[in-house]
Amino acid sequence: MKKMKMLVFLLLFVLPEISMAQREKYPLDWFLRDVEQDSMFGTGVHRIYKELLSGKKPVPLIVAVIDSGFDTTAQMLAPVLWRNPGEIPGNGKDDDRNGYADDIHGWNFMGTRDGKSLSRGVPEELRTYSWLLKTYRGNMKKMSPEERDLFVTLHKTYGIREVEYERKSIEAQEELKEIKQIKKQAWFKQAYKEHLAKKAAEPVLTEEERFELFRAGKLPRTEPDTVEKILSKEKQLLHNIKNAEELFTIAFDIRKEIGDDPYNINDRKYGNPYFPLALSSKHGTHVASTIGGVTEPESGVYGIAQGVRIMLLQVVPPGGDEEDKDIALAIRYAVDNGAKVINMSFGKYTALGKTQKWIEEAMDYAAAHDVLIVRAAGNNGRNTDQVNVYPLRPSKPETQACYICVGAHGSNLRAEDANNKFVSFSNYGKKTVDLFAPGHSIYSQVPYGKYSQESGTSMASPVCVGVAALIRMYYPRLTAAQVKEVLMKTVTPSDQVCKFGKQSIKFSDMSISGGMLNGYKAMKLAEEIK
Repeated sequence: MKKMKMLVFLLLFVLPEISMAQREKYPLDWFLRDVEQDSMFGTGVHRIYKELLSGKKPVPLIVAVIDSGFDTTAQMLAPVLWRNPGEIPGNGKDDDRNGYADDIHGWNFMGTRDGKSLSRGVPEELRTYSWLLKTYRGNMKKMSPEERDLFVTLHKTYGIREVEYERKSIEAQEELKEIKQIKKQAWFKQAYKEHLAKKAAEPVLTEEERFELFRAGKLPRTEPDTVEKILSKEKQLLHNIKNAEELFTIAFDIRKEIGDDPYNINDRKYGNPYFPLALSSKHGTHVASTIGGVTEPESGVYGIAQGVRIMLLQVVPPGGDEEDKDIALAIRYAVDNGAKVINMSFGKYTALGKTQKWIEEAMDYAAAHDVLIVRAAGNNGRNTDQVNVYPLRPSKPETQACYICVGAHGSNLRAEDANNKFVSFSNYGKKTVDLFAPGHSIYSQVPYGKYSQESGTSMASPVCVGVAALIRMYYPRLTAAQVKEVLMKTVTPSDQVCKFGKQSIKFSDMSISGGMLNGYKAMKLAEEIK
């Protein structure tokens, strides 16, 4: 269960920034280079533009990015944002009657009633357990078989924790009463004055100065005085009470700021058209810019599908997992408003069947309208043939034909790196992951005018989307299913053996295609299809 909770950070499916040594091994544009010409397992995008696109004109194409947030002023991203032609900005009206007012660049399903975004999220496991607990008041007889099984599984973690927190809360409140009585006594009031005077007389030192004095033996360790102990204890008790109160209340009432019922797919009048800049904007900005951002002036790195238009759809809350309803409605919004490729760089390991059904129905809807969906496989180094990652792979063959799940790989920049093309964080699956794409040290835009090399299957998915978008821009006669077929047939194979603890797996057995995205070969094959 602890590993499952790691997916809250993995939203976003992105890993920490890389070290300087890794930067040296991964040139800023490595993922755009070519396996034959540069000995790097990039996409061959530089070669595509140089050799295959001369004299050709692309058709307009919209790519929807369903993610956690965006910096709409970012240098690489701002010029390529999709603009809704049927909407008049800022008039508060739904001019094109698509159900969303002022949706100029897309829609924020995390948008609150006051024009901001949801300030925090919770793990899906906790949210689901809280909903089951409060909806059925702990009566498992009223639950469906699927809900009952899920409740029992989650209760092993959250049920025990709830009882523990309730006990701590009661104990903390009793101790807090005692401390409040102590603080009213005359001796404490006098001691508190002396405590403040002592603090005021102490020299103000920086952490570096305190460390130097301590190392020199001039800053002896002293026990805190009685007043400080009492104040510290009071602070800890308040923290315990707050934790106990918030753990389940927040999980159940997390959508109050938004004002909808996340378990009612017909409750659709919520969210807003604004994308406030926040910490969660980093992920979406990087993903969107990788797909089609304009040239970064200093390095010359650019988004893969030059000329594409990026539609923004925000569904992932800060520090938590996405709601299935938001994903389903975001997919439908993208389809109804003209997107032909959708990127989804998020996922989780717990979900209710009834809410997952909404996503599958939305994926079926996308496939029926010739829209290609690409999603990240996840970063836990797990075999997704054996462990479910939600949203699940669609069940209908015709929908699967328009769906790609992407794992992440690196580059064999030098001979000694030849066995390190696969990056161990990536999920894999012979039946559930379609192919691998560059997902290590991908350089692109992040908020506040900055750029960064990021790693994760969250980066591999938009790299694949960029190539798919290029194909759809220059060969619009091809269907979404044909684009996937082209990408799968042209992968670069590898005989690498990947290590997972004591287990060894052939790279060719880690995905359906058994190989790595090769954009150059894919574009050549796309041209040949009549």
